[in-house]
Amino acid sequence: MNQRHSRKRPPGRRKTRPDPKDLPRAITLDELDPAIKTAVFDELPLAEDVQDALYDHNLIDPTPIQRLAIPIIDEGHDLIGQAETGTGKTIAFSGPLVSCVDPARKAIQALVLCPTRELAQQVAEEIIWLGKGADVRVSIIVSGGSMTYQIRSVASGCQVVVGTPGRVLDLLNQGAVNMGWVEIAVFDEADRMLEIGFLEEVGKIMDRLPSERQTLMFSATMPPGIVRLAHRYLRNPKYVRTTEGLATVPEIDQHYVELPFNRRLRYIMELIRTHHGGTILLFCNTKKEVRFVDRELWGRAFEVFSLHGDLKQDIRFQILEKFRRGEIKILVATDVASRGLDISHIDLVVNWDIPNEVDSYLHRIGRTGRAGAKGEVISIVTEKSRHDFQQILRQTGFDIDLINAHPTKRRKRGQ
Repeated sequence: MNQRHSRKRPPGRRKTRPDPKDLPRAITLDELDPAIKTAVFDELPLAEDVQDALYDHNLIDPTPIQRLAIPIIDEGHDLIGQAETGTGKTIAFSGPLVSCVDPARKAIQALVLCPTRELAQQVAEEIIWLGKGADVRVSIIVSGGSMTYQIRSVASGCQVVVGTPGRVLDLLNQGAVNMGWVEIAVFDEADRMLEIGFLEEVGKIMDRLPSERQTLMFSATMPPGIVRLAHRYLRNPKYVRTTEGLATVPEIDQHYVELPFNRRLRYIMELIRTHHGGTILLFCNTKKEVRFVDRELWGRAFEVFSLHGDLKQDIRFQILEKFRRGEIKILVATDVASRGLDISHIDLVVNWDIPNEVDSYLHRIGRTGRAGAKGEVISIVTEKSRHDFQQILRQTGFDIDLINAHPTKRRKRGQ
């Protein structure tokens, strides 16, 4: 086994809380040491076995968020990391996390909290392959799965737990897990952790963790609530950013089409025929709408699959894995599929419903145009959703093209 990496720990960093009411000044790529700007993974402060795992996966050059975050995490600082979707935030925290845990200790040393079961599964899988060379053990604790199996998994000895807040809190309350040795806690998709139903559970979990810990938060967006959360749980955090607020990747072509409410289904069918063979992710605001679109398309001989919160955990994982492998070409989903899921080949994202929050729109469009590939987004705007769409335009400043309502005639109106 390769020698593990030993991180620095600033002395006395836990003694004071910051007084400012906003985030610390953001550290950007322009401020990096020139050696870090051009460094490959082998030159960053990561354990040798982690570097080997990255190399085996053909990952040589770090992304901007990885260059910014990894050295700061290695120094032991609390951190808030903001970067666009699809830019490698998971490796930015998983690499240092795996590097610092001790596989010889059968105690939970790191906790990663995710807002959805699907994201927790994906993060756990990434940590598993990063830590394989050092025999780092990972347990997944998520709602919907067998609680008995998850308790056994933790009891058998693991260094890292990845979970959703509800189930982690359940097991803590039962005394089935011991978080007394956690040295590093991570909030993935931190903005979702601020939503009603999460924040109280997160607070109870964090109160059960050792005060002498390192806390990391990662998010694509940075709403004011994250600032409040940061001051509650982080001490003197560093703030790194690769995006200016609502930036998005340039590889995504954004369009919208104006339609009567009852013509959306016909348009979707034409769109699927036009993109024959391509991978399409269609977002609805509610589970009811997902089931409606799924049923209507199946009834018209379109092979589609659906994803929403009422499905059993194993079914959801199977659907996502088949979609990731390209075995499923058309997926209709709620926003459960919009956060953090690393599926690199989605050709087209369609908003059947316009989300009523700009953050949801940003996360949805971030499912395409990943890893430098071109992506496309089409939003269907009805009279009912016009206000929400205008709000997205105002808040983002995006130049979103109006296109013809006939997918076979894809030119801007007026040309």
